[in-house]
Amino acid sequence: MDGLSCERNPRTGAYHCHNSNRDDEHGKKVFAFHSNDYCVKTDLDHSWIGVHREANFSSPNETLASTPDDGFVLQNDSTNQPDAGAETRTDDETMSFYNEQDLGFTIPWRRPSRSTIAISVPCWDLPFPIVPI
Repeated sequence: MDGLSCERNPRTGAYHCHNSNRDDEHGKKVFAFHSNDYCVKTDLDHSWIGVHREANFSSPNETLASTPDDGFVLQNDSTNQPDAGAETRTDDETMSFYNEQDLGFTIPWRRPSRSTIAISVPCWDLPFPIVPI
């Protein structure tokens, strides 16, 4: 997803991302992470209030004016991805992303660069044409 603040280790290829969302367990942070699981078990909340709480958890009606993107974990934990005890750093799949190598294409209006990360789309449900790399 464009907009992530991540560095990639040139030797290992591992990502280190600074973007995070608060989890409901004592304010623990969940950081964005790279995934190659193309058909995740959960999905984002697509309801009006769900989408707006993902974008601005404490003030969903103010999303147009302020979009801190701070509610992905909290909103989806409350709907379709409840916590089940101790979690690993990859249990909150709403914070996962794919890169252009995983997907094998890029968005037509955005060519890949060293820092570009492609948008994540569950199970290849694409609302736009794909362009092979």
